[in-house]
Amino acid sequence: LGNLTNVTIEDLGFVDLSEIEEFSGVSRFLTHITELNQNSEYAREIPDDITSALAYSGNKHLIYLLLRYQNEFAWTLYDVKKQRLVDLKEDALLELLKCDLKTVPAPIDPQVVEVEAQKAKNLWIQEKDISIPEAVERICALYLLPDNSEDVQRFQFK
Repeated sequence: LGNLTNVTIEDLGFVDLSEIEEFSGVSRFLTHITELNQNSEYAREIPDDITSALAYSGNKHLIYLLLRYQNEFAWTLYDVKKQRLVDLKEDALLELLKCDLKTVPAPIDPQVVEVEAQKAKNLWIQEKDISIPEAVERICALYLLPDNSEDVQRFQFK
């Protein structure tokens, strides 16, 4: 520790704050939490059991469900084609769901979303071995439609 008295401090100048943010390694999760806090009042106004669809850059047809069971929130992601639940880290999920107030819902038949959301919910209940399915409340369902799908392509050229 004796050498610490010989430490020299150099002036490194100033750095642009945008450069610090870009290279600071701040988690995208923290960015999403910040956005949620900024929009929390608006989020509280959204009613339960909302259903929507979002075009996204992936290639799988997915259903995102937000559920409430025993006063706890849970979410799941369901692969429509493979009819199975998908494991995904929360920050990756938030990246999938990212959109803004001007985002237009994806063009998909609401009945399709409803049928697939019900399949996803039933599979989640089965995998969690829940004996009273009525105790699971659906808060929201979101169909994630690949933006390269025929439905989205037709919609974009109308």
